[in-house]
Amino acid sequence: MAYLHEDILREKAEEFIKVLAKYSIKSEIVMIRDYSVKISIEKENMNYGNLIIDYKAKKNTFSIRVQELKDKSIEQDLVTLWERGELLVTSEGNDIFEIYVDGSFINDNIGYGVVILKNGRLYKELSGQVTDPVFMGSRQVGGEITAVIEALKWCKDAGISEVTIYYDFANLEKWIAGEFSTKTLMSEVYKDYVQNCGIKINWRKVAGHTGVRWNEKADKLAGNAARTQ
Repeated sequence: MAYLHEDILREKAEEFIKVLAKYSIKSEIVMIRDYSVKISIEKENMNYGNLIIDYKAKKNTFSIRVQELKDKSIEQDLVTLWERGELLVTSEGNDIFEIYVDGSFINDNIGYGVVILKNGRLYKELSGQVTDPVFMGSRQVGGEITAVIEALKWCKDAGISEVTIYYDFANLEKWIAGEFSTKTLMSEVYKDYVQNCGIKINWRKVAGHTGVRWNEKADKLAGNAARTQ
């Protein structure tokens, strides 16, 4: 007997299975019900348990649950891959660049850190101290802004036209989207650069200092840069 939304659930699961396979994670459908599908998770011959994909028919949206994972060490990787899954599928055949940015203020110095991933793998790291007076008056915020600008400069030099930027400081996106007004020279200069850089940006908010691997790495780079004399 076919379940109520079996076809659409199976299609979504198979799509995600293809995404996981790109990162050497083996998976297969192990159960389907009216509004959910379970897929097994295996990597390097280790069974991590099951991931559940839920379907909300009224909203036509999907979400995942991880309570059936036996080993939580892979949880963040799965969540990240789920969040970037649509991008990976629609960019089939093209290189995908994702960037994590952060800033730090230590001992009156401001540092910025940038981690660049190419197709999910570490590709480039950028870091340094903030020396532009425009960005030096707001401590860590100046580092956050500089990280985005330096990342986009790198993209322009590398000929990259679209990126996904992961950030933990909400204003970085809200200034660009017009949700927050740019009342300072710093935010005006930042918004003007980002909007006129010629690069399409997909913004993704992450929670800072919660163990998100590459966000933590960007934070460390920024901190080290701020400490450098």
